Amino acid sequence: MDLHLFSQYLLSGIVIGIIYSLMALGITFIYGIMKMINWSMGEFYMIGSYVQYALLASVLGWERWYLALPLSMATVFVLGVVVQRVLLRPMYVGGIERRDEYATIITIALMVLFRNLAIVLGGPNQYSPKDYAKPTTLLTLPISGNRVVALVGALVLLALFYVLTRRTWLVSVSRRGKRIRARFLRIADTSSPPAHMARERSSS
Repeated sequence: MDLHLFSQYLLSGIVIGIIYSLMALGITFIYGIMKMINWSMGEFYMIGSYVQYALLASVLGWERWYLALPLSMATVFVLGVVVQRVLLRPMYVGGIERRDEYATIITIALMVLFRNLAIVLGGPNQYSPKDYAKPTTLLTLPISGNRVVALVGALVLLALFYVLTRRTWLVSVSRRGKRIRARFLRIADTSSPPAHMARERSSS
């Protein structure tokens, strides 16, 4: 294989891997706190993409992508809060015994629902916004402006998450870090079965 072509494949894989690492980070972070896997994580990303495209195409215009980006993120955040409050909160306050199975069923159902909603509302067509920035070249790899913005945004978010976890949560050097850590520990404690359930299991 030509070394030039190989370097392009390698750089393309690194760029896509960095962007996908945000999704992997969200999955592992949710599992580490709530002890559940969100099987609909990719569909939440998809909804954010559709919302951003709709804002650019219908409301803000293609030049104001820097406004559509945080608005779409806020929309997905609100949707996640609603899902957590309505569908996932019963895992911790409703006395559900098989919480892992409950979370799996709920998130897979959400995955199927969101996918079919996207097909019904968006149709089979593929939508792509105009480039946010000028196309450039990363060493030997030609890269579009959208991919550049996504790469830079992913690196910034990963760096912020690293600083948050290393300096605030794990080290707990500030009051905010201690509050975050205490809340995570309370959530983890609620994921364990109640005492009477544990006694019933041990007696049986």
